[in-house]
Amino acid sequence: MSKRLIVIAAIVLLLTNLSELSFSENSSSHKVTVYVLPVNEGAITKGNVTLAINHSNAGKNPASIEEGATCDLFWTSNGSDKKITVSSDNEYQNFTLKVFAENITGGFALPELTLNTMTADFITKIGSVTGKCGIRYRAFADKSDETGPDNHIITYTLTDL
Repeated sequence: MSKRLIVIAAIVLLLTNLSELSFSENSSSHKVTVYVLPVNEGAITKGNVTLAINHSNAGKNPASIEEGATCDLFWTSNGSDKKITVSSDNEYQNFTLKVFAENITGGFALPELTLNTMTADFITKIGSVTGKCGIRYRAFADKSDETGPDNHIITYTLTDL
């Protein structure tokens, strides 16, 4: 019987200690901070673009070539007062290359721009939004221009106004 009494005493002691742990009035806390960083993301779809000027009327400058909405530009921003700028890396262009945005949502498109190495505003009035536009390029050549390619890396940047 003494073993049984020891087991009962051990169970009572265990339950007493567990109840003290379960119903303790001691507590501890800490601070949790959630911080949202600025989101400014952009992406171009549909890949590279080639414009070929390959015809003219006799006695006139070569015809300009216009490529339809050859790619799409998408962006996401959780800020306000943002814009998208555009520039080309080609410092010595043989031909004129122009760009404009069409079918825009989530901003205001500026008129057609002649691309060069100077950064120019392309889309303005972007707030906390997901937006997109089609990008249309136009190329122009003069009869005195050389033949061959003009290669451009066109950079679109989502930045503060």
